[in-house]
Parts: sequence; C-alpha cells; structure tokens
Amino acid sequence: MTGEFLRTISQALAANGSILIATDHFDYFEKIKDIARANPDFTAEDPFDLRSPDGGQDGRVLPLTKFEQLFRAQGAAIYWLELRKVSPVR
Repeated sequence: MTGEFLRTISQALAANGSILIATDHFDYFEKIKDIARANPDFTAEDPFDLRSPDGGQDGRVLPLTKFEQLFRAQGAAIYWLELRKVSPVR
C-alpha cells in the first residue's frame, strides 16, 4: 500500500465509493492507516465486523476468503479498514 496506489484508486472510484482492506498483520494494518490518513481523498473508517450474521454497520456480510479461513484456523486476528472516497469541497 502506497500513497500513489491510493491516489490511483481515488481516480477510479465514484464519489463516496469505498475499498475494504483486510490483513492479519497488525503492523502492516497500522501502516495502511497512516498512509490513508495522509491522503485527503479518503476517510479511514474504523474496522467493523463484516463476518457477523447481521453484517457490519450497514448490514453487509462478506464471504470468507481462502486466506482468511486459513489464518482464522490458525487463530490469527483479521484487521479491517474501510477507506471511503470523500468529495472535495468546492
């Protein structure tokens, strides 16, 4: 994850579009948050549980990936971050 990558993603996303990022590596998760907070095109939303039966804050439920199944079976925590594109003030 780099600032340049987020700028590229920002150009491709519609207004209020978002990307979800997940990792089992806490230090990398913290680095992603720092990079995202330095980018004025995004707000970094607190992680929310997209695996609960009733979904996250907005009711979304995501299927488990093969990697997440593997890491969860090993007892690893999964850290989630939603980056939402913000519209520039005009």
